Amino acid sequence: MSQLFCRETISIATSVAVVAIGFTYPNIKADDSVVSTLVSVAHVGSMGMWFGIQTWVSFVAGLTKIKILPRTWFQKVQEILFHKYFLGGLMLNSTMLATYLSRHPINTWQGPTMYRGASLIGSCALLSFALIFKPKLDNTINRMHIMEAEHGQNEVVGPIKEEKLLNEPKYKELRKSFVKGHGVAMLVNFTMYGITMYHLYHVAKTVKF
Repeated sequence: MSQLFCRETISIATSVAVVAIGFTYPNIKADDSVVSTLVSVAHVGSMGMWFGIQTWVSFVAGLTKIKILPRTWFQKVQEILFHKYFLGGLMLNSTMLATYLSRHPINTWQGPTMYRGASLIGSCALLSFALIFKPKLDNTINRMHIMEAEHGQNEVVGPIKEEKLLNEPKYKELRKSFVKGHGVAMLVNFTMYGITMYHLYHVAKTVKF
């Protein structure tokens, strides 16, 4: 657990360092300079990548895997990929916030500019929370799978249907914790998705073709 905490702390510290770059180089104007263009590429590219990743993970990958993979394999894949998902999201959103700060210093935030900046900060905070919260949820799921294996249900695809296991008090308690944890994770994920859509809408308003 200490290794996990250390890893997540380093990830969050790295994202803070990325954001600090935006404070260090404020007032990069939107003009035709190479630096300005690279800032735009970093901002729009990060947003596009994150929107694509969120859409794939939320509506394609998870729903596909749960229908074809045994429960233990599904969890192993999810445990690895979701760490990369949240970590990648934190790095991409930190880049978005840093480039946003370079265009709009925080002391100039007001109205729509403030709302967009605050939502980016909120997204980074949610992703940091997800990275810290995830190991606890993984631990609950792993304990559930140990009990499922004891009842010969570890190779089941989809939800458990064996009544004896479902009525086991300890398993019921773990399932309850899982439902709560999974609900929190879904709420965080779709809140972040909404924030990304919000930024996509505002950037799209500036595009003319």
